[in-house]
Amino acid sequence: MTTITVLHALDYPAEKPGSFIAGIEALAARLQDDYRVRSVVTLPLRSFSKPWSRRLADRGIVTIGTSSYSQVIHSIRLYKPAVIHAHFSGYTVPATLAALAREAKVFWHIHSKLESPRSALKRAARTMKFAGLARRTDGVFAVSTALCASLVAAGIAPGKISVVANGVDFDYFREPDERERRDARRLFGIGENERTILFFGRDGHVKGADFLAAALRERSQPVTVLCVASPTAVTGLFAPHVRVIDAGTLQDVRPAMWASDLLAMPSRTEGLPLALLEARGTGLPAVVSQIEAFESFCSQDRATVRAGAENPRAFADALFAELPSPRVALSVPVRHAHSLATWANRIIQAYGFT
Repeated sequence: MTTITVLHALDYPAEKPGSFIAGIEALAARLQDDYRVRSVVTLPLRSFSKPWSRRLADRGIVTIGTSSYSQVIHSIRLYKPAVIHAHFSGYTVPATLAALAREAKVFWHIHSKLESPRSALKRAARTMKFAGLARRTDGVFAVSTALCASLVAAGIAPGKISVVANGVDFDYFREPDERERRDARRLFGIGENERTILFFGRDGHVKGADFLAAALRERSQPVTVLCVASPTAVTGLFAPHVRVIDAGTLQDVRPAMWASDLLAMPSRTEGLPLALLEARGTGLPAVVSQIEAFESFCSQDRATVRAGAENPRAFADALFAELPSPRVALSVPVRHAHSLATWANRIIQAYGFT
């Protein structure tokens, strides 16, 4: 009996798994349990030794480290997948070319907003990729309507694109009880009455670290910023104005969310950040920038407030109006729309296994 295989080509070098890897695990489990479909994951060689990569293997998912397009194509030839699912944009070209050679289905999954290349040559290459090669796919998944619009602007036909909202394990990202909250604050050295803002600053420019620093300078009120995955250049922006706790890169961000009082996301661009969904799953209120990526979610969730991040006073007013703020549970419809089960169902339906 021939084994049916889905191959995920992950251009994902991150240190921590996040809800993205949890989604791959949940999807693989559903495919195996309900359809007897095997899952194979190719990922950058530098990610192959990460704890989350080993966890994929421990759960029965075949994992392959690759360092070139040719190695990705070789893996596709070796495992002969019926479906190739290319995540982010790094492996879309080899995945599509290999799929065409094998007559396999191929899907692109774009998780982050595409920045316009500065040079004319790179813009032309991207247009060729998105306007040309995307036509040969069986579908392109975008995580938000805002990202969908940017893909259309990049040259992908609207009929090729489906909005598949990110999914989160809300059984895991749940509200803490009093003991869990107290232990989490103790873990990061946060005082009992210390107002704490959570900030994810992996890319300071994209995440609006300078906007947040300007807002904190505007109000000059005692507050602590708990920074996760933030380089020194980012934490240094906040240090002159507030107490900064540098948590570094965390394999599990839930304790940071339990320990904090508010999530700040003054981002310049986004797809639909998983960190926002995770934080809101724990009941953590959020203040986010007024970019299009957040608009739909904010219209559904009363505890996620939009404010003009480019206006330090407006963003500061929104931040401090929410501090301190009680935890607010996500509504049942929002939890359902962004659950891992809903996410997996949408993907499996697109694959054609239902």
